[in-house]
Amino acid sequence: MHPTSVEGVDDMIKLGDMTEAGLLRNLLLRHRQGIIYTYTGSVLVAVNPYKDFPIYTEEQVRICAADDFTLPPHIFSIAEACYFNMTRHQKNQCCIISGESGAGKTESTKLILQYLAAVSAEANGWLELWNSCFGMNESFFVSLTPENQKNINFTISFWSLDASVGFVH
Repeated sequence: MHPTSVEGVDDMIKLGDMTEAGLLRNLLLRHRQGIIYTYTGSVLVAVNPYKDFPIYTEEQVRICAADDFTLPPHIFSIAEACYFNMTRHQKNQCCIISGESGAGKTESTKLILQYLAAVSAEANGWLELWNSCFGMNESFFVSLTPENQKNINFTISFWSLDASVGFVH
């Protein structure tokens, strides 16, 4: 077994055992350590812990806002990367959050918006817009799989950060 498969890594691109079993083992090792976020390149993989973690504080917002993109994986780091690129390059950004029902998409979306509200001067305007239409901003799909004949809700939240006006639509 490769050493990275024994210890686990914060970016699965670094895994020596790049198989489905190796990826799942890495996520399991990190989850057992209370680490719910793992990168796969620029993609953030989140494992829903089904409990609150004290990692979404104002202090964490300050740390991520000052980061040079070297911090361990965190949802605020993804939000900061979008915000940084939007403000620095004046280019629209998007964030796609996907997963099955109960995977934590709604919570992840709220956390990204919490971060953006904390760092954005325009926070009040688009945060109020978000709060007024949250339920209408998700697309819901129902599907059947050969393995599971029950209905499975699968949602994709798609958010666009508009560089010209500074809010989410």
